[in-house]
Amino acid sequence: PNGDGVNDLLEVSSNSDNQNVILRHQVYSRWGEKVFDSQHSNFENEENWWDGTYRGRVCSQDTYILIVEFQISQTKIKTIAKEVLLLR
Repeated sequence: PNGDGVNDLLEVSSNSDNQNVILRHQVYSRWGEKVFDSQHSNFENEENWWDGTYRGRVCSQDTYILIVEFQISQTKIKTIAKEVLLLR
């Protein structure tokens, strides 16, 4: 994120035709510190996506871990974890 309005937020979406519901997404530093957590939110609001900051300070360029929990059916919840690279 550099404030130019392009790729300034880490947004998560489903590529499924089903209406998967994102329940929670978290971002952790490589050292395991939670730098972002959003759950059961209106994900159409950009305040609910990570903007590359932690406690009001810009995070350093680095690899972070994204964990997303989403509901894929009435009874099934799936959790995925991916590495993301923060660049400025």
